[in-house]
Amino acid sequence: MRVIPVPQDWLKEVKGIIRSFMLPFFPAPRWSTICMPRRFGGAGVVDLEHQRLALHYIYIQRLCKQFRSTDFVSAWIIRYFQLLTGHASILPWFLFPSSFNSCMKIDVNMAHLTAVLSRLPRLNLSPDWSHRWLLDLPLQAVLSSSAGYLEFPLRYLLSDILQWLPKRQCFLLRAHRLPPLLTTLMNIIRSTGSATSTRHIQLIDSITLHIPATLLCAPDYAAQPFIPAHHLPSLAHWSTTISRTKTCLIPDLTLSSLRQLWHDNWYLMLNRPHPPQVCRPISLLHPPAFWKRFGNCLYHIKQ
Repeated sequence: MRVIPVPQDWLKEVKGIIRSFMLPFFPAPRWSTICMPRRFGGAGVVDLEHQRLALHYIYIQRLCKQFRSTDFVSAWIIRYFQLLTGHASILPWFLFPSSFNSCMKIDVNMAHLTAVLSRLPRLNLSPDWSHRWLLDLPLQAVLSSSAGYLEFPLRYLLSDILQWLPKRQCFLLRAHRLPPLLTTLMNIIRSTGSATSTRHIQLIDSITLHIPATLLCAPDYAAQPFIPAHHLPSLAHWSTTISRTKTCLIPDLTLSSLRQLWHDNWYLMLNRPHPPQVCRPISLLHPPAFWKRFGNCLYHIKQ
């Protein structure tokens, strides 16, 4: 199951065998109930549907981290993604996995990885990322819907209307001739400012791009141009809650934590009620040194 996705019919057959063995009576609890951990009232049975996806999560984890010399699969996945979608960066795949379902259905393995990404908590744009990462994002998904922009095909990227100045760390609007749909978008962007002021583009996750009107209005040269050292930006903000007191980065999740996150009753398990804590007398809260001193005082009084 870790190497190739198993057929859905086979999973249903195995699931029926397990259910008939675990629940040979009627009425019986739901399948999701017996898949809950024992401490939550379940039987601790591993959900085959979740395990089918979780076993392939290791390939997503490897893409999120630095490549190892023995890891040849990650380079193959990136190259195959580029061939199937025409996108150079895998960042749009992590941000908007559902947008690539039609492209990935050609290959069952890539479609399976897309399904894994779709089940994970959403990855948001981070204000700490260099704006250079935004160039590879499709206009269809990255433009804010509240700004009233048009709808675009998946092939149009932010780099089609903006050019990146690495030494100045800023964007400029492209001046060459564009298709009619992109020309309309450029006119909308230019209307947000004058010929000498800054233009604005509203993106999702409350990200706003400030674009100088001309090169003369651009900021001064940066001390060190941004050069990406990895195929993904920092994912330090991509985290989720795994208990009442702990959070974990998505790339560091274990298989058990991932299956719990996908459980239908996960939020009920996370926010389950607790019995009220019994208030202890304040005297029991004193440290042992206090009671030792108290005993010595009593001993001296008796003497």
